[in-house]
Amino acid sequence: MSTLTSIRLDDAIKQDLDAFASQENRAKNWVINQALKDYLGKKSQQALIKKVQAECAIYNEQDKNDPFLAELELMGMETWDGE
Repeated sequence: MSTLTSIRLDDAIKQDLDAFASQENRAKNWVINQALKDYLGKKSQQALIKKVQAECAIYNEQDKNDPFLAELELMGMETWDGE
């Protein structure tokens, strides 16, 4: 299913879009859809990476305050992350 959406493009982007669609022998709506899929996919990946990094920071901070892990380090034993 598809939905009609109207957008306003800068003249330079419109020219680039026309040229690229013609060069690739594709419809402009196909090019726009592909560009949006790529952009939104990258943004989703970036959001997931930030979420994972935040979770890791929380666990790393908790590990610093864990007396058991501190004792392992004093004994010269490696912790789960290999440090």
